[in-house]
Amino acid sequence: MYYIFIDESGDLGTKKSSSNYFVMAGIKVDEHKKLDRIISKTRNPTRKNTLSNEIKGNNLPKYIKIKILKRLENIDYEVFIIVLKK
Repeated sequence: MYYIFIDESGDLGTKKSSSNYFVMAGIKVDEHKKLDRIISKTRNPTRKNTLSNEIKGNNLPKYIKIKILKRLENIDYEVFIIVLKK
């Protein structure tokens, strides 16, 4: 069985203050526990007291992003990205 984790960025609005793009990205893995382990081992030290397993990439230090990518080398995964220009 495959597991797909999906996240989005941007908004669907058409107001002047809305973003120009809406982006959806997903990662497909065979075993979600391997990806869960990568996420739980790679925490942002500035957000130690969070209950969420979500990692926010926009304020994540570069060294943690690199650590995540290096750990992803050890599992099979596929990435899907959809970019909509509004």
